[in-house]
Amino acid sequence: MTGVVSNDNDLFSWAVGVYKQGINELDQRGALPQEMARHERAIHYQSFALQPLTPLAAFAERQHVPLYSYKSPSGKTIADAVNFLGEAVADPQIVKAYTADEQNTDFDAPDFFAFAEFYSHHGPLPAAIAKGLEKPTFATRVGGSTTVLGGYVPAKK
Repeated sequence: MTGVVSNDNDLFSWAVGVYKQGINELDQRGALPQEMARHERAIHYQSFALQPLTPLAAFAERQHVPLYSYKSPSGKTIADAVNFLGEAVADPQIVKAYTADEQNTDFDAPDFFAFAEFYSHHGPLPAAIAKGLEKPTFATRVGGSTTVLGGYVPAKK
């Protein structure tokens, strides 16, 4: 985001590379394996990883860089990561394929669904994630009230 605002093409290009690196790590189910290794907080870390990726994709789209449609070498997109998270929120048992630890299912933190404020302008949200947007979201690392920030992302045409 800073690369866009400051017109720093090198910084913006670096961010695009980081985004692609993240998407390239998605496994066949849409999970981020490094986040799934986080024991009882695996689901939370899948959500946490989406916090910088989704606004980055939104900013890039405004710069005519189609990151929402970027496909990893295995054909995965950010939609796969969002859908996996939706499935995990709806049924935390699916994370047992990655960790035997009982998952922390407290999804009420204001930042848990913060990424979805941006993603909701791009594509449909899994029901479990859409329900999470029934109350305002807030993520300090992304800039504060993501409900307000996400509201300024134009709908996909």
